[in-house]
Amino acid sequence: MLKKINPSIQFNNITIKPDSLGYYKCPYNCNKNTGYPSPKWKTEKGILNHLSKCIENPENILKNKIEKNNIINKLESLKPIYLQNLKYKLGDEIAYIKKIIIKDTTEWNGFRYVKVRYEPIIEYEVKKETIFMISFIIPDYEPKLEDLDKLVYFNNTVYLSDIHITEDYDMLCKKAEELTKLDEQNREFASLCR
Repeated sequence: MLKKINPSIQFNNITIKPDSLGYYKCPYNCNKNTGYPSPKWKTEKGILNHLSKCIENPENILKNKIEKNNIINKLESLKPIYLQNLKYKLGDEIAYIKKIIIKDTTEWNGFRYVKVRYEPIIEYEVKKETIFMISFIIPDYEPKLEDLDKLVYFNNTVYLSDIHITEDYDMLCKKAEELTKLDEQNREFASLCR
């Protein structure tokens, strides 16, 4: 009995021919930088399904660029309205609690990372800064005005949710100390449970 040979497929003016074993491979070479062997499909339905979703497909690349440009344009149109109503302006002083990882769960040992502890050692510190830059994260979805609270950040590192009232600076320092002690207690409790 002769083995059935898969036919050639036409997709976007590209002819995709099966290899000697009858498998189809992606003509866009979408798996080139992963280090894994290229995936292959035995059926026409499988390869066509992949090609319609393939990230290297020129149609999909163009579609993604158009969507990203629409998101950026929408964000740019919302920025002036949002900045008018934003509580913080350039030159304002802000205080926030910064989380600092002193020792991570893994450390470099010879030629590889080794897990040395279950939880990282964390310290909380109060920082005071003057706002010199207001920026926005570009989201993967079309933003609305109420979403911009989650997307705005100051001086490349400080998010709106991190900022606390500057008048209570001493209270903020106490809260940072409490958070550091709480982290230490949580690590001790976790080590007792193991």
